Amino acid sequence: MTPPTRTLVVFGAGPGIGDHIAAQFALSTPLTHIVLLARNTTRLSTSDAPFVSSHNASIKVSTLGIDLSDIASIPGVLAQLDSLTAGEDVEVILFNAARIRAASPLEFEVGEIEEDLRVCTISYCFF
Repeated sequence: MTPPTRTLVVFGAGPGIGDHIAAQFALSTPLTHIVLLARNTTRLSTSDAPFVSSHNASIKVSTLGIDLSDIASIPGVLAQLDSLTAGEDVEVILFNAARIRAASPLEFEVGEIEEDLRVCTISYCFF
């Protein structure tokens, strides 16, 4: 009997917390698949996935692009994620999504505040 594929899904992969938590899971847990999701698909494939893989070459690392501020696109990406992890035990989901911009709170435009709410609050309702 083949052991189940144990999976970690990271929403908000990136060069900070997201990638480093995924790498730590790759080093210290019996995971066999890590799925990284982020807006920047180029960075996912050229930087994030190789970084995580470098910590444990036996773990499969997959990537999916997702813009959590685009609420209408989320169900389609979640369907892709379901297909990608079909038959696997998704054991951990890390929601690390954020929109980072250094500024004084009163310098933000209303549209930026709305985008932050979509990324950090409304998109979370899908999970």
